[in-house]
Amino acid sequence: MIDTNVQSPRNALGDGDAIEPLVAALNDEDTAIREAAVYGLRNTGSDAAVPALARALNDPHTSVRWAAIGALAYIGGAASATALARALRDDDPVNRAAAVDNLTRIGGDPAAQLLQQAQATELSAAAPSDAAQPAIDR
Repeated sequence: MIDTNVQSPRNALGDGDAIEPLVAALNDEDTAIREAAVYGLRNTGSDAAVPALARALNDPHTSVRWAAIGALAYIGGAASATALARALRDDDPVNRAAAVDNLTRIGGDPAAQLLQQAQATELSAAAPSDAAQPAIDR
């Protein structure tokens, strides 16, 4: 017989007591500590971790940002999708691709709208400006 009163580790870690020390660790000097904190926040599965993971998208080290992208996708939801949209402009092309992939995995209207907005912005940035058009027409 299966005991249905047992919480999964994901649900058991989702309280504030587990999240607060992990959020504090995101400010550590050591990249490995910050990355481990991101994975810890991911494992809580809690929406309460999303704001801290969104801030981790600004980390100076690309591996921390990459981990935050995956963590946001794991947690999912509209708030995670909104945060992931910022990662579409990451300096690292691998992180940008991961953001697209993970927004696609989250799915739903908010993620689809964010991907469409990013695509429209990218296309308009690639289009020649009005000032450049005379040179192109020559």
